[in-house]
Amino acid sequence: MKEVIFWSPKEVTDWLMENAMPEYCEPLGSFTGQDLINLTKEDFKKPPLSRVSSDNGQRLLDMIETLKMEHHIEAHKNGHANGHLSVSMDVVTSENGFSSKIKLNRMPNGYRKEMIKIPMPEPERSQYPMEWGKTFLAFLYALCCFIFTTVTISVVHERVPPKEVQPPLPDAFFDHFNRVQWAFSICEINGMILVGLWLIQWLLLKYKSIISRRFFCIVGTLYLYRCITMYVTTLPVPGMHFNCSPKLFGDWESHMRRIMKLLAGGGLSITGSHNMCGDYLYSGHTVILTLTYLFIKEYSPRRLWWYHWICWTLSIVGMFCILLAHDHYTVDVVVAYYITTRLFWWYHTMANQHVLKEASQTNLLARVWWYKPFQYFEKNVQGIVPRSYHWPFPWPVLHLSRQAKYSRLNLELEVVPIMGKRDKTTFSCLEVILIVLLVLMTAVTVTLLVLHFVSDKSTSEINNVSTSTSSPGYNFTSTQHPSTVGSKNYLIGVGRADCTGPIAEIPLMGYASPDQLAGGILSRLYSRAFIVAEPDNSKRVVFVSADIGMVSQRLRLEVLSQLKSKYGDLYRQDNVVLSGTHTHSGPAGYFQFTLFLITSKGLIEPSLKAIVNGIVKSIDIAHQNMRKGRIFINKGLVENSQINRSPYSYLQNPPLEIRRYSSNTDKEMVMLKMVDVSGQELGFISWFAVHPVSMNNTNHLVNSDNMGYASYLFEQEKNKGLLPGEGSFVAAFASSNLGDVSPNTKGPHCINTGESCDNPQSYCPVGGAKMCMAVGPGTDMFDSTKIIGQNIYLKAKELYATASQEITGNLSSAHQWVNMSDVTVQFNATHTAKTCKPALGYSFAAGTIDGVGAFNFTQGAVEGDPFWDAVRDQLLGVPSNETKDCHKPKPILFNTGEMLLPYPWHPEIVDVQIITIGSVAILAVPGEFTTMSGRRLREAVKSEFESQGTHGMNVVIAGLCNIYTHYIATYEEYQVQRYEAASTIYGPHTLSAYIQLFRRLARAIAKHEVQDLPKGPEPPFFNVTNLTLLPTVLPDVAPLNKTFGDVLQEVKQHYRVGEVVEVTFVSANPRNWADDMTDHTFLTVEKYENVSRSWRVVHNDASWETRFYWSKGLRGHSNATIEWHIPNTTEPGVYQIQYFGYRKVKPPLKPSVFYPFKGTSSAFEILKL
Repeated sequence: MKEVIFWSPKEVTDWLMENAMPEYCEPLGSFTGQDLINLTKEDFKKPPLSRVSSDNGQRLLDMIETLKMEHHIEAHKNGHANGHLSVSMDVVTSENGFSSKIKLNRMPNGYRKEMIKIPMPEPERSQYPMEWGKTFLAFLYALCCFIFTTVTISVVHERVPPKEVQPPLPDAFFDHFNRVQWAFSICEINGMILVGLWLIQWLLLKYKSIISRRFFCIVGTLYLYRCITMYVTTLPVPGMHFNCSPKLFGDWESHMRRIMKLLAGGGLSITGSHNMCGDYLYSGHTVILTLTYLFIKEYSPRRLWWYHWICWTLSIVGMFCILLAHDHYTVDVVVAYYITTRLFWWYHTMANQHVLKEASQTNLLARVWWYKPFQYFEKNVQGIVPRSYHWPFPWPVLHLSRQAKYSRLNLELEVVPIMGKRDKTTFSCLEVILIVLLVLMTAVTVTLLVLHFVSDKSTSEINNVSTSTSSPGYNFTSTQHPSTVGSKNYLIGVGRADCTGPIAEIPLMGYASPDQLAGGILSRLYSRAFIVAEPDNSKRVVFVSADIGMVSQRLRLEVLSQLKSKYGDLYRQDNVVLSGTHTHSGPAGYFQFTLFLITSKGLIEPSLKAIVNGIVKSIDIAHQNMRKGRIFINKGLVENSQINRSPYSYLQNPPLEIRRYSSNTDKEMVMLKMVDVSGQELGFISWFAVHPVSMNNTNHLVNSDNMGYASYLFEQEKNKGLLPGEGSFVAAFASSNLGDVSPNTKGPHCINTGESCDNPQSYCPVGGAKMCMAVGPGTDMFDSTKIIGQNIYLKAKELYATASQEITGNLSSAHQWVNMSDVTVQFNATHTAKTCKPALGYSFAAGTIDGVGAFNFTQGAVEGDPFWDAVRDQLLGVPSNETKDCHKPKPILFNTGEMLLPYPWHPEIVDVQIITIGSVAILAVPGEFTTMSGRRLREAVKSEFESQGTHGMNVVIAGLCNIYTHYIATYEEYQVQRYEAASTIYGPHTLSAYIQLFRRLARAIAKHEVQDLPKGPEPPFFNVTNLTLLPTVLPDVAPLNKTFGDVLQEVKQHYRVGEVVEVTFVSANPRNWADDMTDHTFLTVEKYENVSRSWRVVHNDASWETRFYWSKGLRGHSNATIEWHIPNTTEPGVYQIQYFGYRKVKPPLKPSVFYPFKGTSSAFEILKL
């Protein structure tokens, strides 16, 4: 061994590094061996050494004394006892492999002159003590932080706003990269590979206790930071694809089960354990990807650069896949990467520099909050921990040997030959182990990816999927369906959005009653959208069912215009169907033809805007949420929910035709159930023929009537724990051929005498036709609405649970615009007929038994009245003889086809459309078909498909689609001119014309000739924006000594279930900022939670249990009364009611300003029964 005094500066530096004192490398960089052994304590009292050492160089001085002693002993070993000069020869020591020459000792051993006195340092503890107790404490710290993080995720999940209410925030990365559904699985696979490599590497480390202590400290602190960031700021989900699990609202038992599930699954989505939302702003996956890579690189030899690059690639690709999956905002990944790398580097810098382990004025790092724990864990570790490895298993396969020096002390496991030196080209054992592991993990990863893609593309594998756990964040359950050989999976998206609009002073659409103005809200109105696309995205169709009276031409044109601006030609007039449920309790004012403008007080921009935006938003949500899925059809009869309100008309149809059917109404419900490929439920569309008029024309509360109540019940069941309108399961109860079908099952009775008025004229002996009304099965219209809605819901629930017939096949769509006032109907080779210009008959003014008309008009009028003819002629003009003859036997009251001022009174250009989903053909009819009209149309279209070789088609009528053209009665029904016939505006051959047109569309679809269909004349778009009779909203005024939101009538202190809580507030006009109240609420019912000491919303104005009445006073005064009808399922406890509104202030010579306010009732208690 070379004597110390002959060391070069490089050898001094190497010695310092080997002994874990890198802090001295720079100040002693020019020192030789002689300079090193000449160091004294005085040298450490002045710069530069005084700035390096915190122990006055005592440790280095002790090491130098030890070095002197080692070289003295070495000198004795190399000399001979007799003192003679030995023959010069090379000797390879067995211990270090160095070559040296034996030199003459000059003096015999033991001669006093050669003895030197070397001070022996006190025995030292190991430089790298294992201290497993401290490691266990660090592990407990990391475990507690991980559990705390999991609890925080569960708590924050309860605060995450529904994606339908608060859409994702803008993100530049998402703008440039479309979501890749499988990317997040790649991220988690990469993370598991990195964790696996790190565990194997940790197992081989010699100082694993120290290194694992550092890992636990850092990862625990990182997760503690996650808790803080998650809790203080709750972000909306990053994408509409998230299916957040239901909120638990204080159910701590369910909370604990959910937390344990997340812990057991390691917080991974790929294991199905992570189905909560809210852990944003700081990506935990990024933490693990980054931290494992940093530890792998820090504690493995530098020459394994290929290993480092592979791990770096896995980490970077994993982080990119997080963003590509749109499972975290970009800022989440950036923040997590920044904090993780900084904490790792700070910790290791402090641990490797002895001076930084002592608190001092100059050590600013000592001010971090975790410095004391850091000192505790690191105080006995002297310098940089070597990258030392050892074989931890009992079998003696490996040998520990010293290798070439690196920038730090490097001990490696290596394979040693039995004889001779190790071949320099062979790999160390560590390298062999890592290579084998990488190959195995790469093979496993490739296998998993192949299986993933194959399962996505293989229909046979998809169809064998029967059940799975819930998708992360979604309130979906799983169902089993038999696999269908050769079945075809579709891309399916569902969405729901608020389209309520203004709820005060607006006419309600349906009864055409001038006295029926909105004055509050019973339930919100929603648009429900369903998109079905072929797997290759070559074709797609859209069906929307909206809680509105009907779809107007103006509404459809504006929706299509917005869709075109967003999606180009993806969504067009031929593949988008818009259908109204036909509730008679929704805001009016979204038409462009004069007849509807009169009954709606003009075009009401807030009403039109709310519906257009709601429909477009529901389609946006469905578009963003598309996934591979399957569709199942089921059918069943709904009993005790409908009657024919014009049985006399129905009986005019041919007796042979009537005898083919068991009922004078269509009782069949048709359902399309939609699930994704894993069986998770998405939603359904059902069609059933009944008028949503359980709420009669005395109602003033905006609501979705019986069909909306059925949707409410089904969605609340599937989206458990969420408020109405929240959750991803969408249940649409769409309209069908409901023209003569009423939900008022007790039938028509004279309201003044109680006797039946079920006669051809619906006429009462006392009071006439105005006294003849039908009522529902309940005690009032609210009760009747719920009974009919629940009947429909229960049948849908049964059909949904038993749906097993899968729909397969291609998608198609066919559409034409047709001038319905001039269609030639070809009965046979010799006989034709024509449709007429639109006109309404006398019986139109008589109304129906669901909503009577005015004056002395009666149903069944086949002759005019001289008085009303004269009034018509003077005010509206005389109908032409051509129109009169065309419409016979209808006596014309309104000749709307010849009335053009200020705009045409009725449409002439009408949409006819069919979309097909495999074996299901949906006929988008532009009005209200009667029962027999619908049967004939379905039969004709089905026959046309079969004649063209397409068998087994399920033909469904979707009512009130795309444009409203009133009713479509059969030719026979038309002859007796009850309300439905008088409202068949294109004459007696209207049904025959529609049958001919829809057969043509069906033929084109069956023969694949849709592209050859002429588009037809495009409909007009009238600029009627400023045409409105709606009064301006006055500035709001509060009573003297009161302010907005003050309580005028307080609640009682105690209630029981079944009772009604009522409170009245000082209010403002709900029309103020009506746009702002879309997706919001005018009221909440809140329960006080003792555990969290906060109020939890249990109902809002979308809940059918609440009613919001607005009462207008004089000169800007108004009151709002809120009722809560306490359901039987209400938990005992303390509650309160809150009211939200905007008040209008009109400063002089300035625009109006709107200020939000709220009012809160006193707390009240719901007692136990």
